[in-house]
Amino acid sequence: MAYHRPASGASPNATPRIGGAAGGLIVDSLEVTTSGRDPRRILRGVSLSLQPGEVRALVGESGSGKSVTALAIMGILPRGLRLTGGRVELGGSTLTGLSESGYERVRGTRIAMVFQDPMASLNPVMAIGDQIVEPIRAHLRLDRHATQARVIGLLDQVGLPSDPQTIRKFPHELSGGMRQRVMIALALACDPEMLLADEPTTALDVTVQAKILELLRSIVAERRLSVLFVTHALAVAAQLAHSTSVMYAGLVVESGPTDEVLHDPQHPYTRGLLDAAPSLTVRTRPIPTMPGSVEGIWQIADGCRFRPRCPIRMDVCATDEPPLGADGASHAAACWVTNHAMTVPQP
Repeated sequence: MAYHRPASGASPNATPRIGGAAGGLIVDSLEVTTSGRDPRRILRGVSLSLQPGEVRALVGESGSGKSVTALAIMGILPRGLRLTGGRVELGGSTLTGLSESGYERVRGTRIAMVFQDPMASLNPVMAIGDQIVEPIRAHLRLDRHATQARVIGLLDQVGLPSDPQTIRKFPHELSGGMRQRVMIALALACDPEMLLADEPTTALDVTVQAKILELLRSIVAERRLSVLFVTHALAVAAQLAHSTSVMYAGLVVESGPTDEVLHDPQHPYTRGLLDAAPSLTVRTRPIPTMPGSVEGIWQIADGCRFRPRCPIRMDVCATDEPPLGADGASHAAACWVTNHAMTVPQP
């Protein structure tokens, strides 16, 4: 396809939005379980919400369940995992229980995803312009000229050259940062109201990472997108997110406004993550570490999942799993010790 810049004054994004931003995202008590003779729960009651225009960071170590949560929301769980409980609601519509064809109508038009490795997601033998055209042709009723204008407008918005030479390039001819910008353009192609970003800056150097985060900030402000940003880096959450949910071993253990979570952590796991961050001011301070590691799904016992690594554990932590704070609390933690609003079960 030949691409021509629209005439002066014409808007490349003048086509109507699909779906709209009303309602935001609600994830309620999401459970994901392994298949087979001895099923184990990977996610155990994950709940979170996003309002239109809100960015929520989903933070935790590798293996905490962050990416599985995002894949479950998109309805693209890998083989061997299945959704066994909870619901996902987007803009007032329930997504859980949709057929595959029903999910196909939602993906791209209402909810889209940016993956960590663009080289594994982009088609290596297709020019980037043609890849952006594909979802537009599949979901939007646009003529050839409007499709071309939309592709050029998307490339402009994500900070990529929209000249024919760039549009005809293949993914391997682009830098890592440019490929990630193509992925963002693909995700925005049909004006979704919700964006899932699964560690999209992890493989990039610090300078490029900062530019991608700035790009996402500007897109959120312009489009009023809801964004669930999966990351293991609290520093990234601090730069981008309005709210933060901290995951540990398949559970959300702390949730609240990002400033409060980072400056007044209520869960010992969150405190441990913050303490482990290198200091720019104290050059000789040894970096504290948390003992042990995240328990595998075959090792998890009763009580608080963080108990084996917790420096402030009590007897009740061995038998009772703490809930995530009080109902309606803006900043909540699943900890018997630090959350004084909860009543500790009596032996």
